[in-house]
Amino acid sequence: MAKSLGVVSKVVGQVFAVGQDGTRRVLVEGDRLYAGEQLETGAAGAVAVHLDNGGELTLGRDSSLELRPELLAHPAEHVQGSEAIAPSEADLSDVERLQKAIAAGADPSQEAEATAAGPSSTGAPGAVGGGHSFVLLTEVAGRVDPVIGFPTAGFNGIPEFTIPDAGDTRFDDDRRPVTDGPDDPDNPVTLHGLDVAGGELTLQEAHLPHGSASNPGALTQGGSFTVSALDGVFNLNVGGINVVTGGVVTGVGQSLTTALGNVLTITGYDPVTGTVSYSYTLATAGGAQAVSEQLSVHVSDTNGSVASGTLDVRIVDDAPKALDDSNPTVATEQQTTLTGNVLSNDVQGADRVPSGPITAGTYVGTYGTLVLAADGSYTYTLNTNDPDFINLHGGGSGVEHFTYTLTDADGDSSTATLVLNVTNLNDPVTLDGLAVKGGELTVHEKHLADGSAPDASALTQSGTFTVTAADGLQTLVVGGITLVNGGVVAGFPQSITTPLGNTLTVTGYNPATGVVSYSYTLTDNEAHPNADGANSVSESFTVVATDSDGSSASGSIDVNIVDDAPKALDDSNPTVATEQQTTLTGNVLSNDVQGADRVPSGPITAGTYVGTYGTLVLAADGSYTYTLNTNDPDFINLHGGGSGVEHFTYTLTDADGDSSTATLVLNVTNLNDPVTLDGLAVKGGELTVHEKHLGDGSAPDASALTQSGTFTVTAADGLQTLVVGGITLVNGGVVAGFPQSITTPLGNTLTVTGYNPATGVVSYSYTLTDNEAHPNADGTNSVSESFTVVATDSDGSSASGSIDVNIVDDVPQANPDTKSIVHEGGVVTGNVLHNDVVGADGAPEGKAVVGVRAGSDTSTPVHGDVGTQIMGTYGYLILNADGSATYHANPNSVAGAGATDTFVYTIRDADGDESTTTVTIKVLDSGLSVSGADRDVTVYEKALDLNQDGKDLAAGNVTGSDPTSTGETGTGTLVGAVQGGVGALTYTLVGNAVGQYGQIHLNGDGTYTYTLTSAPKTPGGANDGSNTLTETFTYQAKDQLGNTITSQIVINIVDDVPDANPDSAPVHEGGVVSGNVFYNDDIGADKVADGNVVVGVRAGSDTSNSAHGDVGTQVMGNYGYLVINANGWATYHANPNSVAGAGATDTFVYTIRDADGDESTTTVTI
Repeated sequence: MAKSLGVVSKVVGQVFAVGQDGTRRVLVEGDRLYAGEQLETGAAGAVAVHLDNGGELTLGRDSSLELRPELLAHPAEHVQGSEAIAPSEADLSDVERLQKAIAAGADPSQEAEATAAGPSSTGAPGAVGGGHSFVLLTEVAGRVDPVIGFPTAGFNGIPEFTIPDAGDTRFDDDRRPVTDGPDDPDNPVTLHGLDVAGGELTLQEAHLPHGSASNPGALTQGGSFTVSALDGVFNLNVGGINVVTGGVVTGVGQSLTTALGNVLTITGYDPVTGTVSYSYTLATAGGAQAVSEQLSVHVSDTNGSVASGTLDVRIVDDAPKALDDSNPTVATEQQTTLTGNVLSNDVQGADRVPSGPITAGTYVGTYGTLVLAADGSYTYTLNTNDPDFINLHGGGSGVEHFTYTLTDADGDSSTATLVLNVTNLNDPVTLDGLAVKGGELTVHEKHLADGSAPDASALTQSGTFTVTAADGLQTLVVGGITLVNGGVVAGFPQSITTPLGNTLTVTGYNPATGVVSYSYTLTDNEAHPNADGANSVSESFTVVATDSDGSSASGSIDVNIVDDAPKALDDSNPTVATEQQTTLTGNVLSNDVQGADRVPSGPITAGTYVGTYGTLVLAADGSYTYTLNTNDPDFINLHGGGSGVEHFTYTLTDADGDSSTATLVLNVTNLNDPVTLDGLAVKGGELTVHEKHLGDGSAPDASALTQSGTFTVTAADGLQTLVVGGITLVNGGVVAGFPQSITTPLGNTLTVTGYNPATGVVSYSYTLTDNEAHPNADGTNSVSESFTVVATDSDGSSASGSIDVNIVDDVPQANPDTKSIVHEGGVVTGNVLHNDVVGADGAPEGKAVVGVRAGSDTSTPVHGDVGTQIMGTYGYLILNADGSATYHANPNSVAGAGATDTFVYTIRDADGDESTTTVTIKVLDSGLSVSGADRDVTVYEKALDLNQDGKDLAAGNVTGSDPTSTGETGTGTLVGAVQGGVGALTYTLVGNAVGQYGQIHLNGDGTYTYTLTSAPKTPGGANDGSNTLTETFTYQAKDQLGNTITSQIVINIVDDVPDANPDSAPVHEGGVVSGNVFYNDDIGADKVADGNVVVGVRAGSDTSNSAHGDVGTQVMGNYGYLVINANGWATYHANPNSVAGAGATDTFVYTIRDADGDESTTTVTI
């Protein structure tokens, strides 16, 4: 913002202030002048300025002065005197009189009073006895730099006069100007041609490119007006264009954009005639209806006379025009949609709406609906089901009328009508769904309750057909049921009993879709042709539909009723007729279908039938009995084990003569009893023994080394011999004694403990006595030992089998180790073999572990790395061949929940069998945690001093407001700030102990000391009082296992703030008192480098808010004025004769501010 220098106190003639951008303003009394402006006086101008520092500045005619801040650098002394500093009215009148005399041709040296020095010794002598002559300046500079700061009367610049020749005849003998007549008149300035009724120019928006009558040539209109200024035009401004400036033509050909966005151009100016020609170009629409733009015209002459007027331009609004529309296409049932755009023939005008000028909406007409968009596009949809459309009947036509409104951007509107034609075509009546080949519905008698496949739900069949009558359905009759009569739909459902005694039901009719739904229910058998099988009879129902114009269509609903016929199916008997089962019974109807036409007494042709091997007795109800004749020669000729088949054909006949035949098949066998062995075909062997049960096995169990079993011999024709594993139990039908034992080829023992001839049960046992040779490294494999069993009966039939014994190898078993727990950073030891089983084969030298690796995948064995460090996720494991193991957990390796580290190892027995399992170490978190930064210590800026004493770690570099306090140093402890860990904690500082504002010392036990050495600055220089800032240090805590955690120590630093205390001083009226208001104030620790702490001064006593500004300037009080400088130095000037006898007080408020923006406000009382 420009700095104020002073206020104009007197003006004679025309005086201007010229800005840095060239703008000129005419000065009047009371105007303020600013640094950077140029002060200029005209040919008859003079000015007096009261400067802000109390001084006065005067400037005479035809002069200029650059107004600079240095004019205020030397304030004027106060001088007691009666003479006014500013030029008096008389002084200025004298100047004005001299100027008028000069204009009249007089010599001011003859008119003016003599100077204080007496007559001048230069120039022509006066005509009156010695006389005097006026001292005239021979030249006047264009720039005057006055010296301010001393009393002055009159003007700094003396008006310039021409020195007359000695022989100038325009002066009389007394050297006074000859007055030829009265003073020159001050002629007025007038404007002509700016008072045209309705405006000087008129332009039409219709002529714009988008207007309703586009005419680019008509968008620019020109005109002129005349300026009459007999004293000469000095300044002329038209609509903001300086046409004449200081008597010089400057604006011809210049243009500017007006407030409405249009263009004003000065096309000419004739100084002789005063004619100003101009043009105005319309660039954009100007709003609703007609609008007017007024362009100000200001003119002044060289004598300062002025005149003003306005150049009025009338802009006529452009209005839209909507024209009626139609569509060449007719809406019908075949053309239900019409589209178009109503804007295609409309005139929108200049004030266009970008989104569209049409009032959008959905409009329901007589026969359909119109959807009209803002851009004029529309879609009309004919509703062929609308009653009004239907009532047009076939061939009838109608017309839709829709009125729409077109509105432009400034609210002008126009309406028109969209006309659309509609025709109802003469449509036929159609029936769809009644020409189904084979009939619309089929029902089956077999679904009747006494039918061959009863199904009550299937006795009713449903269907639909569709009636289409675009011209409106008048009547609809289905099978005698009237559904529609005179266009009125009847209620539903409606049913009739058909001629065949069944039921036809019309269940519904949907006028919207034309769908008729119906059903047909079969209630009983119908009369079918006799003995004609599953034939059909048909029942039909006529359908007739007629529309409103008499068109009709007919069809029929045809229902097929399928006869139910019997079905005889071949039969058999699951039982075989033998010497032991001579009678077979059953019923041939059990799988036959009798159908709906049942015979109450039974449908089977009854009788007794002699077969090949026996006789069948068959009843009418289908039941039969077959008796085998074991003495029949044919049966005997089948011999032992031979079989035969009997076939009997029977006929099933229903009540209406339909029949069906089938065959009953019966099987016959002549038995020959075989020898059988049961209990010797056990999958996997009859017995299993395990080497692990041996004395040196992995699970010793002597009782389990002997396993027992039984098998059964069946010989219905009599057992002759029985041999088991070489032991003869029966020979020639004679049973031997028991028990009997043998040593097996593998060195074990087989014992037959008994045989029961009555049941055929043989009991035996097998005893394992030692390890067997198993495949190397083949796991829990088995070897087998077998013993042959042979039995023969009395007719030579025999059977053989074997007793199979499996001998299962003993293998090692490695079991998971999961109980090891260790804290992160700790060590845990143990032996993984403590819960493993090496097995009967043992391990060489007791070194069973053959491999170890990290992970948990036991799907494959691991080999190698025994006795070495195996790196896991959270530490490393050393596992030796004898199973001893040590795990070292890494410090700081797991989170709070802990974690597990898993390793895989493999053990191997003497015959190479292996087992793989895992070692899982649970690594526990040390529990180290902090709840947040430690904030034990608070220190105070006000306690800063320049000494290191007490607990101080260092001396301060600045003094606070309370330097005797020890608050610059504080102590704290981290004990309790860190939780968890194993064993005692040790604390160390991370980073530099010297911070931004102070120093810290941290002991290993967690205690610490902090000393503030400098004053922090509040960010942004905010006036936020004794706020708190922080300084942060990072520390580390470590437990005995090496686990660590870091956190922060946060030091709270309380800001020191300034303290301004009230000041007072006495002074006599008219006197001056000086001093420094800062003598009893305290700026605090945040010192201001240059000592300039005062930031504001004002009159009054309100200290509720800070004072800002007016430092170093005169602040007017009630009885004088106060000047307080930034360094606190203050001077009060009491006005003379300002108070009564009792005296008075003059109060001022000032504010001090420290280096980080904190402020304090108090008073100065005089």
